[in-house]
Amino acid sequence: MWWCGRLHLVRLALLRPALWANRIKPRPNCNLALRKACGPSGEDPGPGQAGGPSMSAGEGQDLRQSLVAMQNSLTQIDGMIDSLSYRMDRMSERLDKHAERLDQAERRISEVEDGQMELNTGHTKLNKMQEARRQFIAGKKQLRDLQLEYCMLYPAKLRVEVEGKPLFFTDHKKLALFIKHRTARNVDCSRDDTDSRAAED
Repeated sequence: MWWCGRLHLVRLALLRPALWANRIKPRPNCNLALRKACGPSGEDPGPGQAGGPSMSAGEGQDLRQSLVAMQNSLTQIDGMIDSLSYRMDRMSERLDKHAERLDQAERRISEVEDGQMELNTGHTKLNKMQEARRQFIAGKKQLRDLQLEYCMLYPAKLRVEVEGKPLFFTDHKKLALFIKHRTARNVDCSRDDTDSRAAED
């Protein structure tokens, strides 16, 4: 994973102060230094023996102490790596939970937005229906003057009884045209009645 490289850098960063405190330089091969300090058998053979150290006893002791400190540092670094790995796993679980919560929140927001759009659409339709019904107000007054029966049907349809036959209007302009013709017809009928009465007299 990507964090393994960073943990390796942390290991080197923690190891460098220990080496500097013991005043030795990091060697490319620590096993070679151990063989030189302790001999082939792993124990210090002492001076003068075959395979004995080529350095003084004080230098060998310092080297062993440095290697022990290095080993302790590596052990501590391994513990830190395990702790960081555990924290990374926990963090990944928490991120997954947060991502799930974000998805739920986005779904709820989408549902609310859809509901708001439906409300806006319904409100627009209601306004149009109310406006269409209001357009028949003047026509209904004229129908009453003409003594014609009418009723308003949902959502905006006007039913008019004319000589026992129903007529339906959804457009106030067509209703106004009908009222105009009906008024003119009534005027003509009233004139004919007046003329006939005058002739009888």
